[in-house]
Amino acid sequence: MTEKEHLIAQISSIVEDMEMDDDHNENLVTLRDTIGRIASRGLFQSMLMGQGIDWFDHRHHMLDPSVQNRCSWVESAANPLRKLKANSTMLDICAGDAWYSRYFFVNYCTRIDCIDRGDVVSDHAKKINSHPNIKYKVADVLTADLGENRYDMAFIRGAIEHFSKDDQVLIFKKAARALVPGGWFCGDTPLERDEKLSIHDYEWSSEDVGRELLEEAFVNVTIYSVYDHIGDRTTIFWNCQKP
Repeated sequence: MTEKEHLIAQISSIVEDMEMDDDHNENLVTLRDTIGRIASRGLFQSMLMGQGIDWFDHRHHMLDPSVQNRCSWVESAANPLRKLKANSTMLDICAGDAWYSRYFFVNYCTRIDCIDRGDVVSDHAKKINSHPNIKYKVADVLTADLGENRYDMAFIRGAIEHFSKDDQVLIFKKAARALVPGGWFCGDTPLERDEKLSIHDYEWSSEDVGRELLEEAFVNVTIYSVYDHIGDRTTIFWNCQKP
């Protein structure tokens, strides 16, 4: 029996037990976990075969948390949520599939503007993470007009490392300009490792390096690191308030 056939048989067995069990809540949980595990593996296979999106799909975190759970992705949401107030406006820079905006921030915001480049990214985000309060714009953050004094929060997750040092400073200054006075800019980036990804133009080697760049645009900078034992990686987080 193949692994797929085994999982299908497991699901069938659970469904049969549900029909005989008046209190089947635990069976429902088991069924959810089993189906989530199948879906997560399917997404990975699609990615390896060159189908769908070409970055990590954050649905894995919900579909198969026993394997995919990472403290870093939780802190990526917790960091801005500590500063986000009800009925805020938010700019999600390099939003990717807009997963964080859809599942963590949308209930706090009357409007979230997500920006990323590429029609494939936009179509994928609209397909799986659409919401009336989320608007998606296909544009290059380096050349796009992000507005001025417009947002209560700007957010960029796991993306700043794809830019050169000069472009990072440019993005920070554009984020600061887009914020209203008292607004917050939050984000994170992986700490530089011996073997960095080829698509990472500039990783930070320390918190001090990141602070120096952020202080090109912000005065009030808080920066800290979180080590993830499962992924064996350290992520640097920051939050900056516009005066």
